[in-house]
Amino acid sequence: MRLALYITKNLNIKDYTKPAHIKIAVINKDISNNYPSNFVCILPRTFNPNNKNPSQFQQKYGNQSKQLIEELLKKALQTQEDQDIKKEIYIRLKRLKPKPKNLTKCKTCGKEFNARKYRYGKQTICNDCRAKRYNNKEDEQP
Repeated sequence: MRLALYITKNLNIKDYTKPAHIKIAVINKDISNNYPSNFVCILPRTFNPNNKNPSQFQQKYGNQSKQLIEELLKKALQTQEDQDIKKEIYIRLKRLKPKPKNLTKCKTCGKEFNARKYRYGKQTICNDCRAKRYNNKEDEQP
């Protein structure tokens, strides 16, 4: 199966939403060389493997879909010359990479943990050190 991306740019749309005028379709070159007959599906804008309603692309390719999307976008990035299309491809590649967790180091022990946000700032001491601190204070009181 030789998959490729077919990218169209439609500037005749009445509403001026930026990414809506660029459509990226997945085509299978084994079926035919002409676009409408070799259409597989539209490439999804976002990729979420835990989604309850997976896209048509995820249904067809299952666990391989993320790697496949990444390969297809990287190939298309090398062949495209239009700046708007390259920008859209960069955005989609960026959405594939998971965001790093906001980990903070504890002031007392140096262990990394997920900090909670408060109205006035972030949590700076991990829950273990916090529990030790307050448990020790309770023991000291008569």
